[in-house]
Amino acid sequence: MTFHVPVLLSEVLEYLDPKPGEDFVDCNLGGGGHAKEILAKTGPGGRLLGFDLDEDAHTQATKTLASYKNRITLVQKNFSELKEVAQDNGFKTVDGILFDLGLSTYQLTDSERGFTFSGSENLDMRFSQDQKKTAADLLNHSSKDELVKILSRYGEVRNSKTLAQAIVKYRQKNPFKKNDDLVWVAKGLWPQHLKKTEKRYLAQVFQAFRIAVNNELQSLEQSLKAALEILKPQGRLVVISYHSLEDRIVKRFFKKESQDCHCPAESPLCVCEHQSQFKIMTR
Repeated sequence: MTFHVPVLLSEVLEYLDPKPGEDFVDCNLGGGGHAKEILAKTGPGGRLLGFDLDEDAHTQATKTLASYKNRITLVQKNFSELKEVAQDNGFKTVDGILFDLGLSTYQLTDSERGFTFSGSENLDMRFSQDQKKTAADLLNHSSKDELVKILSRYGEVRNSKTLAQAIVKYRQKNPFKKNDDLVWVAKGLWPQHLKKTEKRYLAQVFQAFRIAVNNELQSLEQSLKAALEILKPQGRLVVISYHSLEDRIVKRFFKKESQDCHCPAESPLCVCEHQSQFKIMTR
């Protein structure tokens, strides 16, 4: 299994600023790269709670972090359950929380779950095999309107209506099974004079179904709120986002929670009584 080198590692360590004895949560454990470096700086007593739905990632992280086994708790759960899982495992409050929202190299190249639009793999796209619906299920059973919603909302696909209609037409004769089935349908609608942007278009299409399968955006919104509830005073929250949909959610949340009053500008007095929860350290 090939998991990616932890991205922005120096920046993550700078802003999380882990110190001996502090407790952290890694909400996207992956192969354990970020977690390993955090644990190296929080010994001898600092603990880490790690989340990852992917069974293979969980297995790899367990190996990567074996030397810290007495200071780690790894769970194969969605980070939308952050608060409940943290409290159930003795992490009532923590000093820092990390979200690295990107797919791992392994998921893209070795998982054979159809996350990528190259090769021929099953249209699965589930982070956890315990989840019920696959991407193939959505493609084969969603109504045209539901497909339009998935493509436009989660992929910002420009030709969502046309593509949704093409998907419905294709599946009447051939059910979607492999990722190259979806590639064939999508590529057939993309103008030849826009060939240079074809890969980006396919990436948006695949992103849309992956997000829908895993309920990613709703999970992110829930977990950000939970993060605030378990962070200690002076605690640090670091989020690495990779596409505009995640980025908007994170920036909107940070803006809201870093400001006091949320009342309309024309309101003469504050009635919401909201108080700033944290200070933004970087954009």
